Amino acid sequence: MTVSYLRIGDILLQQRLLNEALASYRAGLAIAERLAANDPRNINWLRDVAIWHDRVARVLEEQEHYAEALESYRKSLAMTERVAKADPANAVWQRDLALAYSRLGDLLVARSLLKEALDAFRASLELTERLAGRDASNMSLQRDVAVLYGRIALVLRSQKDLAQALANDRKALAIFERLCAANPTDTVLQRDVLVSHNNIGDALVGLGKADEAMTHYRAALGIAERLAASDQENVQWQLDLASAHLHLAVMNDDRINRLRIAAEILRKLKAAGKLTAQQEALLVAVEAMIAQSGAG
Repeated sequence: MTVSYLRIGDILLQQRLLNEALASYRAGLAIAERLAANDPRNINWLRDVAIWHDRVARVLEEQEHYAEALESYRKSLAMTERVAKADPANAVWQRDLALAYSRLGDLLVARSLLKEALDAFRASLELTERLAGRDASNMSLQRDVAVLYGRIALVLRSQKDLAQALANDRKALAIFERLCAANPTDTVLQRDVLVSHNNIGDALVGLGKADEAMTHYRAALGIAERLAASDQENVQWQLDLASAHLHLAVMNDDRINRLRIAAEILRKLKAAGKLTAQQEALLVAVEAMIAQSGAG
């Protein structure tokens, strides 16, 4: 029966029927908790409780009930820790634990609880690196290691620790580039490399190393141009191209021309109804910069 509630809840979540999805997940959680209480030594029931708390947390996060979502994520993590401790050799359970830490970390970042987020991401990284070391051919695990280095760097940048942020971003880039070289047609990995170059550039600017930052911004632009040219209907890739030009414009690299290119990309996306309110505000800001330069 709990499986039915899970499937129904997942379908409702996909349909954005959040209240209904939450009700289904909570019904499944109630059953799982009763089963676990009746058989406390049954690790599988305990794992089910953790999964249900995680599902509840995801919906609450979508509903912007962040305090309740944090509570549910923490309950899921506590259950998952007990499961993983029961069998440290079980790779699936250790993976569950790594993901539980990571999801908690993401919400903690969103709530500006940076110290706790950093601890969560580092715990996830330690587990994921261990799993990736046991399975070097698993590209998903290898990528997750890089992603976690990037998450840690994000928190460190927010804490103004740019030197350590840079060190973690460089580790992320090295892994992404290695994976991309082995999978040259994988556009997800190509974009991972692009984002890492931009992050490294941002850290270098903050550290006063503008020339080195330019090298990374230009590398990001090269990737953005290739991706955007390969699929002009991909909104994210068009936005990445505009962003790449803006990064270089801010560094006074062919400033006016790059501002115009970025503005034109954003105008086309706006005309197609593809921009968020925040992105439309960016377009207004770029147009203002062009006007202020006297080159409008």
